[in-house]
Amino acid sequence: MSSFPFARMEATGNDFIVVYRHDLPHDIGPNHSPSLCDRSHGEGADGVLVIGFGPSLPPSYRQLGVTASMTLWNADGSEAEMCGNGLRAIALLLHLDGHWDGNGVLQIGSPAGVVMARLVRPPVEQTAQLELALAAPQKLERDSLEIRAGGHRLQGRRIDMGNPHFVLFQDEQLAPLPDLSIWGAAAEHAAEFPDRSNVEWAMVEGPQRIRLRVWERGVGETLACGSGACATAIAARISGRIKDDPVQVILPGGSLQVSWAGGPSDPVLLQGAATLCYRANWTEPR
Repeated sequence: MSSFPFARMEATGNDFIVVYRHDLPHDIGPNHSPSLCDRSHGEGADGVLVIGFGPSLPPSYRQLGVTASMTLWNADGSEAEMCGNGLRAIALLLHLDGHWDGNGVLQIGSPAGVVMARLVRPPVEQTAQLELALAAPQKLERDSLEIRAGGHRLQGRRIDMGNPHFVLFQDEQLAPLPDLSIWGAAAEHAAEFPDRSNVEWAMVEGPQRIRLRVWERGVGETLACGSGACATAIAARISGRIKDDPVQVILPGGSLQVSWAGGPSDPVLLQGAATLCYRANWTEPR
């Protein structure tokens, strides 16, 4: 019977089961994520974060000189390329476990590239404020795209943060839309997105303030999405809705701060909190 130790963590309401790769039994993989993340019969989470560190750091990442790597299994068992909230959680756990002293920059490898983490405020009661430097968006569309999903016409912009996002602003829609819960899944699976897409539903509330809800690919609606907050701030910037940094993005799970200088090679800075909730052991049901 397989078992392993894990940390339960959250970042702006995005919650994760976090485990070091060297603690994972060989027979545990992404196919176990749905049962692990099940909120009725499992531990309950938006996803499983697997940390490569020390002997379990994959050679491809070791060659890049990073300290650790991130693998994310979504709640449906699929794998994601990027997770801004998850990366902050990993950085905090590495700090609390003594693998990073919190000084300087921590480099974490991900399928979307190397991310730099910085400790903004040290942990107080297992919660810390961290900033990530994410790579510049790989693709962004200045003009909006119309898709049809669930019988609705949706206007949005595709922004690639290493993972795909489709950002919709309420003031750009051709007709009022029902709640995100009604059409989010259909938009995620729209024909225009062969690999599916995260979907952002945004409203600009001020010169540097956006209110946001996110339908995450492979999960459904979550309390927050770090890369989604970045994609939305960028979409607001290139569409002329916001001109100044930093941008405060308000999500159901809390607030994130996003800064981007606007150039094609400029990194995107994401700042927010992360918390270690508890540690426990998981044992596979008989």
